[in-house]
Amino acid sequence: MKKFMFIFGLMITLAGCGDEKSAQQEPSAIQEDTGQTILPENPPENSQGISDIPGIIEDQTFEVTLDDWGEVTFASIAPDGENTRDVTFKLLKGGQEIYTFPENVTDNFDGVSAVAFKDYNEDGKTDVIAVVRYKDEGNTWNQVKVFLQENPDNMFYLDYDLGGYILEQETENGPAFYRDVFLEEYLQKQGLTDSVPSVMGTWQGYAEYVAGLNGELSSDRQIQIFAEQVEKWATDIEYADDLYCFALAELDYDGMIDLIISNCGGTGVFSYNRFYEINPEGNIEELGTNFIEGNSQVDIITDEVTVYSSFSADGMQDYYILGDFAKVGPNEYHEDIRALNVVNDVVMETPLVNKDTVYGGEDYIGETAYTDSSGKSITEEEYNNFAQTYFEGLGLQKKTASFDWMDVKDLQGLNTDQIIAMLSESYRNFGIK
Repeated sequence: MKKFMFIFGLMITLAGCGDEKSAQQEPSAIQEDTGQTILPENPPENSQGISDIPGIIEDQTFEVTLDDWGEVTFASIAPDGENTRDVTFKLLKGGQEIYTFPENVTDNFDGVSAVAFKDYNEDGKTDVIAVVRYKDEGNTWNQVKVFLQENPDNMFYLDYDLGGYILEQETENGPAFYRDVFLEEYLQKQGLTDSVPSVMGTWQGYAEYVAGLNGELSSDRQIQIFAEQVEKWATDIEYADDLYCFALAELDYDGMIDLIISNCGGTGVFSYNRFYEINPEGNIEELGTNFIEGNSQVDIITDEVTVYSSFSADGMQDYYILGDFAKVGPNEYHEDIRALNVVNDVVMETPLVNKDTVYGGEDYIGETAYTDSSGKSITEEEYNNFAQTYFEGLGLQKKTASFDWMDVKDLQGLNTDQIIAMLSESYRNFGIK
């Protein structure tokens, strides 16, 4: 569900691959009881010429649908001992090769124990996991090869820059696969190579491990600090307290959790928002904003928010589309739509469009005016579709963010462990897809 992005030059080599633990032959991915496999229960048809491919490992070759690649054949091909020394994985269509997976040749190939097609790094795309068996004179062991499926609109580089990945370039047939060798070394060191089920669910642990190597605070440690310093953010408020909630999220892909505090109410139905992170000294620090003092802020206490995501050389940028409703006079109401994003630890609010309604006359009928941020009149349809038209026109991808808001008042009387549990639940339920 969560995604992490750390970009730094990490060139650490972990412990080697030749442990003495014997690898057990396990069934193919079709037979694994993981509940997430994306495989039909039929092998490729021989009519496609699959069995004629030299070295084809037929029981580890499958028909599968891989997102933008469509329906393809995933082929496992044994080395011939001359031109190739390790297993090769390819994608085929109609018996023709369309893609060769990134390779990092390892000698002593003995077989492919399992193949699975699952979303390993929790980004909504189907990744490829292969458990490959090797042996030498005294030992037999497994190695896990994880191929992360990405595309230019949604790249997350966890541990070091692109040079640290083995990448087969994308083709006209589909997006690229990235092979994170450091991840594979991590799985080897942790003894998580016996089966596909032992690999699944390790992404969060890997992210925490990498954060620790880079001197970053793990998410668990950040949540603990938020709980220990609860008095800094769960303060008493005297107004606009009809709703007073908190939620945890990661708004800017910097590896740091964002604690959002929001309260709303009063005769004007005003909203006020604060954002916190843990600073390098391990203390809570409020993020800066460009909010205009005295103005009602966006109504952020909502379970789902439309997000427009962009990718550039500077990384991911998410724009959260939020609105505000406020009573600005006895007979006058103001609504608007704004975009919220975080740049260099500053929460930026960009006005998009406005809706102003004034009630009057004998029948107390409301008259509504729609304007853009410059004050130009627009139609109701343009108002409702403005964010989508604007951001999709810039090439951004529309997604949905899910938040888990909790009442600040429910923290009263809880000990640190109980507060940690509430914070952890809120963060666990945050996601973008």
